[in-house]
Order: sequence, then C-alpha cells, then structure tokens
Amino acid sequence: MAQLSAYYPAVESLFHEFLKKDLLSGAVIGILHQESREIWTVGSGVSEDSLFELGSVSKVFTGLLLTVMVERGMIRLDDPIHAYLPSEFAAKIGNRPIRIRDLVLHRSGLPLRASNAGRMKRHIHDPHYGYDVRDLMEELRRYDLQRPEVQQHIYSNLGYALLGHALEKAGGAPFSTLMETFVLRPLGVTDTCLELSADHANRMPRCYTQVGRKAMRWEPSAFTPCGGTCSTANDCLQLLQLFLNPSGPLKTAIEGMLRPDLRPEEGNVLTWKQQSEKDWLWHNGVTDGFTSYLSFHPERGLGIVLLTNRYAVALVTDLGQRIQSVLLNQTPPPVSGRFGTAKAYAGQGLIDFVESPLWLRAGLAGLATGILSYLLR
Repeated sequence: MAQLSAYYPAVESLFHEFLKKDLLSGAVIGILHQESREIWTVGSGVSEDSLFELGSVSKVFTGLLLTVMVERGMIRLDDPIHAYLPSEFAAKIGNRPIRIRDLVLHRSGLPLRASNAGRMKRHIHDPHYGYDVRDLMEELRRYDLQRPEVQQHIYSNLGYALLGHALEKAGGAPFSTLMETFVLRPLGVTDTCLELSADHANRMPRCYTQVGRKAMRWEPSAFTPCGGTCSTANDCLQLLQLFLNPSGPLKTAIEGMLRPDLRPEEGNVLTWKQQSEKDWLWHNGVTDGFTSYLSFHPERGLGIVLLTNRYAVALVTDLGQRIQSVLLNQTPPPVSGRFGTAKAYAGQGLIDFVESPLWLRAGLAGLATGILSYLLR
C-alpha cells in the first residue's frame, strides 16, 4: 500500500463538490494503516484537534463498556432487563423478557425513539433536552418489556438509553464515571468525554444544521449512552487501532465485541454494522450540528474517521464509503444524492416558526387557517 499521504489528493477531491454547494462546512479525515496514521482537514472552521459530537458512534463506546463489565462479571448478556429496573416492572416478566443482549443488538422490539422525547416536547434544537431517568421510567411503563416472538433488527435509541441505565445499576455509579474508569482511561484517550470541560468546550467548532444555520450542542441526558460522546479524530483513530490490533487492558473486551457468543441470526459483532463477515465494519452518527463516520477493515488493517461540524448524515456516510474504495484502489461508488434537503428545509421552517415572536406566529397561524378554510370550501 502507498504512503497514506499519497491518498490525500484523491480523498480531498471527494469533498470539493459538496463544499462548493455548501452541503458541508468543514471536515476532519483520519486514515489508519497498521501503525501509520494521517489526519487532514478540508473546508473551514475545523482543525486536527477539534472536538466533535459523535452522535450514534457513541454506541460503540457503550458496547465496549458493556463487554468490559461482562468480562468483570458485573453484568451478563442474558440478564433480563427487569433485574435493573424498579420492582414494579418485575410483575411484567413473561416467557420472553428483554435481555441485555437484545438491547445491544437492537433486537428488543423497542422503537427508535421515546414517545416523551422530541423537538416539540423537549427543545426545538435538542430532542432529549433535560431527559432524565424519571422520564425513561415513565416511557418504559408503556411497554411490557417482552422481546418479539420473531426477533428482528429494529434500530433503537431508546434501547441504548435503557442499556445505559442497566449499566449504571450493575456498576453502582453514573454512566460517565463507568465510561471514564473502564473504557476511556484504559484506552489512553484524553480528549474523549461525555461531559465537556471548559477546555473541551473551547475546542468544539461552531456547528451547523443541514441547511447551514447555527446549531445547538446537545446536553447530557438519559440518552447519552446512545449519542452523547464527544471526541477528536486522533482519539477515534486510537479506538480503531485497538479494534484492528486488540491489546492492553481492553484486549479481551475488544475480542468479545468482535467474536461474541452469538447465535448465527444475531450477527458476527456487537455494535458495529457490517454487510458481510469479511467486509468493512462501520458506524455513523449525527446530532443537530455534527456528523461522524468510523470504519475499519480487519483483514487490510485499515481504519477511517470522518468528522464534520454539520448535520449531513447521508452525505458523510456516502463519503466514508467512497474513501473506503479509494484506500482499496477501487473506483468509488456513485454518491447516492439522497441527502434529504427538502425535508431539512421544511424542518428548518418549523424551527423558524417556533422561534419567531409570538405576534408573528399568531399572524402566520391565522393566515394559514384562512387559506385552508378557503381551499376547503
């Protein structure tokens, strides 16, 4: 394989069109091959040591915490979730209780989102603003916490919030403390965090919504286990290095994620997504103003980190997969072009309406009512 720096022109060229169209603001790209690594920036407003919200890539860290605690005998994959909930939930135990493994594999049957969260219920810029364990318990009372008879993969942020709560109960400490103690410190990363220090906050670039408006950073909540981790390109490369070459105090836990004791229908790995057994393992993530993409190829010893200060999940995922092709000396696949911009502008219109002065909202609502009445005559 060529020197990593030789790939920079080809990788940079992938971004030109989207920077020019203002679909991206800036990005940090990290490439890993064996022990070599390179970090580059494109666009503006970001630097190599900028701190980004990782969104759902946080689930990789949560999965690693779970496997460490399983290794230490603090929790078991087959524990029923009722064991970590108030006694009132024990009365609901049936013959198929949701287990810890069902949460981490997204096979619990729980929905993607909580019904008592969302932009119109919490904060127009942060759907989980102020969401705490009381809100989580209120939501869980809506379900019998039985896994479906025919299990299928249903991606669930709610499931990972519940997993985080179970880890807190099993570990007897806040989730952030468990993560720092069992994962971040042994991993040797200093710029990955769940709660921002003043220094970390100063290193976060200004972030933007999909349509280029200033975005709000997300606050810690009960949903932190599924999307609340912040990190840098260098720390993310450190994580990928460990998955490519498990070693040190997290060696057994990493191997437990890559070769878990699962049935064939449950997949080959924990947390990571993978098309086939010998393909790239990857995960993406998004918040109101940041998007992330991490992937690695165990057989080739390759890893990719892509971090942006903009909501652009479909585009960044496409770009991450195109970088994968470049590193394998293959022709990059065509960009999907499905970036959801029409939906984004409609959503921004709703945000603008909610944040507009009361007198303007009343006038607009009256105008809309009048137009609708006329059309329904």
